[in-house]
Amino acid sequence: MTLFESLGALATASGEGAVDWDAVSAAARASTDAGALDVGPAERAGFADMSDEESIRYCEGVFAPDLAGHGLFGNNSFWRTFPIVHNERWFADNVVLIGDALRTAHFSLGSGTRLAMEDGIALARALREAAYEVPAAFVRFEEIRRAPMETLFRAANASLRWYEEMGERMHLAPYDFAHAYMVRTGRVSDDKLARVAPRFMERYRAQGEA
Repeated sequence: MTLFESLGALATASGEGAVDWDAVSAAARASTDAGALDVGPAERAGFADMSDEESIRYCEGVFAPDLAGHGLFGNNSFWRTFPIVHNERWFADNVVLIGDALRTAHFSLGSGTRLAMEDGIALARALREAAYEVPAAFVRFEEIRRAPMETLFRAANASLRWYEEMGERMHLAPYDFAHAYMVRTGRVSDDKLARVAPRFMERYRAQGEA
């Protein structure tokens, strides 16, 4: 049985600071997991000098109560500082940027591959509309994609900041913490949560009234 049957998010306080853990079922007996620490906790934990195996053992210790005896294993695992890429110019001459080369969206939104594919589709559409005149097609491509991409970029950066400041929210009650997480990008309102997660919102609001 897989420990995480669906998408799950855990947050806990280690001796060095707050640690986040996101997991999603990937196979019959395994989940794909991703951990996140702010720079301070990562430095205090000594991640820069840890081997992959040492960092895995560290995470097993931090999340031992949640893993309930399950272990973690590496799969070309490594720790990185998420790079923020944002280009004001999308094209030059006969070269156009798409996907992560154009702009990055923090992985907490889970949109990187989808955005690159949507860029490719939009570029193909722009080429057809411009009768394959490259300069005009690139202008049209930017017209199609810039507005929605800027909106998503702002949401992604808001999500990134939330993770970076997660330690400041660890004092919150569980439902307050979960609510702050779900509205972190500014794209999800309480009204929307009430529609898609009514039981959660009932408990969240009841907690506030208690």
